[in-house]
Amino acid sequence: MTSAKVVINSASEVIEAFKLFDKNQDGHLTKEEITEFVLDLGGDISDPHFQELLSDLETKGSITTVRFMKFWKKFKASNPTEDSLEDIKSIFQQYDLNGDGFITREELMEAISMMHVKDKEGELEKCLADIDVNGDGRVSYAEFLVKMKI
Repeated sequence: MTSAKVVINSASEVIEAFKLFDKNQDGHLTKEEITEFVLDLGGDISDPHFQELLSDLETKGSITTVRFMKFWKKFKASNPTEDSLEDIKSIFQQYDLNGDGFITREELMEAISMMHVKDKEGELEKCLADIDVNGDGRVSYAEFLVKMKI
């Protein structure tokens, strides 16, 4: 029963990641949306999995959440040494101090304060710019997940 719950949570989290890619929120990802998003996050667009996804997009024009989920699972299965979704969620929860599902500016600043960084405010802004994809001033698990995987 527990493993089924993990699978369901993982699927919903990947769907949330899909929504981050889907800039116009039409339920379809285009080559441009995915390429822009991956580049914005500093991802490697020469990655074979990314190239396979782009090839599929050139054939079909866009992909839906179902096709995106298949690519995500394939990517995950081919990268067994990378952090599992459970590991990533555990790391996220270490920063989400109040357990509300978001890492706020304050929670992130608390983590940065423990580091030996001269410009803590600058580091905070840099982290948020890097991870807060939708620009709402906090980091959702989906944003965190996508950044960790890309």
